[in-house]
Order: sequence, then structure tokens, then C-alpha cells
Amino acid sequence: MKRLFSLLLFFCLIFLSSCAYPDHWPLHAAGSYSVPGMYYYDTKGAESEVEVIEVDSEGRTLFYYTAKNLFTGVRETAVVICQKAEQKRVYFYEDRCYLLSGYDQSDVEKLKQENDWGKPLDESKFSVRKFTFSYKGTLNNETHLEYGSVRKNSASFLGIDQSRVSELLVFDCDPKGNFLYRFKVDDELVYIALVKTNYDVSILEFNDEPGFIEELVAFKKQNGWVYGMS
Repeated sequence: MKRLFSLLLFFCLIFLSSCAYPDHWPLHAAGSYSVPGMYYYDTKGAESEVEVIEVDSEGRTLFYYTAKNLFTGVRETAVVICQKAEQKRVYFYEDRCYLLSGYDQSDVEKLKQENDWGKPLDESKFSVRKFTFSYKGTLNNETHLEYGSVRKNSASFLGIDQSRVSELLVFDCDPKGNFLYRFKVDDELVYIALVKTNYDVSILEFNDEPGFIEELVAFKKQNGWVYGMS
């Protein structure tokens, strides 16, 4: 009987260890939602990495976030500031809380100033993302759109057959349920689709020029993306 109990305990411990959350797991969500296209878990099983650099007196966290970039297909490291992190919510200054490439220490100091480092928290500037974390290592927003409809409408917008659309992945969702997806056409061209709750679609083609992120920000604003917490 004791041996049976020991075996049961052993297998329970194995199961629980496989379901364990990663260190700093709310920061994995903060990095994934803060930096456009940075995805927590890639299809080859490589999870993102978080390294805390500094925490200010108000609890803001400055950290390195390393993950696969869905736009370029390579792992990259960003510097990110999370204003506040809770078990199922993260808060940040959307579009201005990270540095992705070509930055130095002076850029990091400027980022801290822009994110009110060391000052009282200002919730009027927050954007929020709700999420859950599954034991399989994926981040999920609490709401979802139907995959087939998103694929069909994205193809229709481009005037192509939906069989040419592949690797459709959601990478952000605002508080009102507008989603951002990344997908490929003919396994080559990369597009971003902003999809509303009624499945209306707007599409932006990705390019690797330095000003692309500014294009993406303008695209979001032009198509009704909701900032803030409600």
C-alpha cells in the first residue's frame, strides 16, 4: 500500500511540474502584448525568456524579453517596461514601452522617462491585456474569434483564394475585442490583419523598413483600435 501511495505521489509531482508556470510569467504576457509580433511560444517549442533588469519604487519592471518575432521569423531581444502585473492582467503604456533594436543605454534611460519611471502610477495612461497561461506553454486572451472566418475574410480582402493563406496567428487583442493577426500568403509574404468582432477586416503588408512600427501604430488608430483599459 505504501509503495502504491509513493508511486501515485511520484506521478502527481511529475504532472504538477509539467504544469508549472515559468518564472515571472506575467512578464512573459507583458512582453508578448507590448512588443508587436513577439510571440510567447513558437511552434518548435522554444519559449520566451525574461530577465528582470530593474524594478522602481512603484513596482514598474524593466526587463529583457527574448522571443520569436512573428514578422521576421527570428528570435529577438527587446527591452520592455511593464507598469503593473497581476495574475491575469498586465498594464503598460501601449506603443511606447519597449525598444527592439539598435538601442543603447541612453535610449533605455529615455524609455524610462517616457514611462514615468519612479513616479506615482498613472492609470489614465495604461493599456491592459487579460490573459491566461496554459500548462502547454501558450498565452491566450480570454476572448477568441473563429479561425475559419478570419482566414476567409482576410483572403477575400486581398482578392485571393483562402488556400493561399497560412500560419494565421493572433498576437494582440484590445479591450473591445479587436484582434491583430499575422498571416502569410503563399508561405512568403507577411501580412497583418486587424479584425473586428463582426469579422470586418483591414490589412497591412509587413515590410522590414525602420519605420514599419510607426506604420503599424497608424494602421491601428485608423482602424478603430482601442487604447486604455475599457
